[in-house]
Amino acid sequence: MHVHGNEDEWHYLLDGEVTFHVGEDSYHGKPGRPLGPLPLSLSALR
Repeated sequence: MHVHGNEDEWHYLLDGEVTFHVGEDSYHGKPGRPLGPLPLSLSALR
């Protein structure tokens, strides 16, 4: 598990794609686009 107590989670992809799964929600990121803010707790990362 990856947890932040007080901070928002932001990512910026330079290459490739990523999907974060948080409970029932999914957040998909592509190169050149900021991804966030994400919930404070990310329980699964693929």
